[in-house]
Amino acid sequence: MITALGERSRAWGVILAGGDGTRLLPLTRAMTGDNRPKQFCAVNGSQTLLEETVGRVGTMIVSGRILFVLSRAHEPFFDRHLRRFPSRQLLIQPLNKGTTPAILYSLLRIQAQDPEGEVAFFPSDHYVSNPGPFQSQVRLALDFASVHRDLIILLGIKPSAAEMSYGWIEPGDSVANTVTDSLSRVNRFWEKPSRTRANRLYRQGCLWNSFIMTGKVGAFLHMIRDTVPDLHERFESIRPWLLTPLENEALADVYAGLAVSSFSNEILATNVSRLAVLQGSEFDWMDLGEPARVFELYRRAEIQALEESCRSGGCALESGARG
Repeated sequence: MITALGERSRAWGVILAGGDGTRLLPLTRAMTGDNRPKQFCAVNGSQTLLEETVGRVGTMIVSGRILFVLSRAHEPFFDRHLRRFPSRQLLIQPLNKGTTPAILYSLLRIQAQDPEGEVAFFPSDHYVSNPGPFQSQVRLALDFASVHRDLIILLGIKPSAAEMSYGWIEPGDSVANTVTDSLSRVNRFWEKPSRTRANRLYRQGCLWNSFIMTGKVGAFLHMIRDTVPDLHERFESIRPWLLTPLENEALADVYAGLAVSSFSNEILATNVSRLAVLQGSEFDWMDLGEPARVFELYRRAEIQALEESCRSGGCALESGARG
């Protein structure tokens, strides 16, 4: 259901902000003078990456239904950014153990309040050039998830290069009974391919995996349960304590000794029959997980500023050429 403001009154949004940002740490340490992860840094302008993510998500999801998955060690960095949100919306993990535990914890929290809800997951370290089309396509993905109740809908990005450090999605046949042919089945995942493979995927029309996902809460939980039953059972033990004063204590017991787990590698890549992909378009997208991508973003900004300067009053290069 879309409200007059364009927010989905039934959907939940989960912002994944518990990562340590180790690959970008040398750069962010130089920027801030401390070890805060990239999502708490103003990498692209005056707002932190987390604040930019909240701005995008907040136009799609009702504020009270946005959850943040965080890590306890980062509390000095996220506290000031999230003070306007009630503590029940801050899911603070005792440790960062990767994306699978973070996603599973948030799903159990949502299920305890809204068993039939739809949810969209958003990493907190992305650049999006044109939020309007991006938000429209996430809303469309949520609409698809409400109809195709057993499918997880991924937002795939049309690539601009044969990038080796991204995950890739190989689309399959179009999903039947949809109003657009941009929703496709998923044939396969390719994680960080070789140069030769990346070139081939690029030529074949494969998509970058943005890790933005939508689906019914139950669809996500069933996929996790069927793939990593031991982990699912371990988290099930905290269900009686969710939204009670004992939740943090129960959570600490679950995370003690927990192995790191990647949702892309361990869950998505082994369940392609349960997935569909919607191709994102009309916006530039970048995962700012590596210094080279941040520098590329700065380079684009400088070119854009120069172009705008030329359009507004002519640029020095043009003046020199005319003289």
